[in-house]
Amino acid sequence: MKLKTIMKKALTWDDLANIYDKETGGTARIKTMASIAAWAVKRKDLFNVETDGSFTLKVTEVEKECNRLDDLQEEMDSFSL
Repeated sequence: MKLKTIMKKALTWDDLANIYDKETGGTARIKTMASIAAWAVKRKDLFNVETDGSFTLKVTEVEKECNRLDDLQEEMDSFSL
């Protein structure tokens, strides 16, 4: 069985708002996008700010291990008996 490879995907403003609401108990949709972006920039434990200014979720250790296992599985699949 192949594990799902974790891809970095830029978060939408809706994604950020949902995460903000969950993390703070606040209501992001009554705040400015600039204030939500400022909050996200400060949350280095959750987000990466990409060179284009978009936000992505940080990859967790579990996700890194899943990616490593995917690579090993592909390597094993390449050997034919």
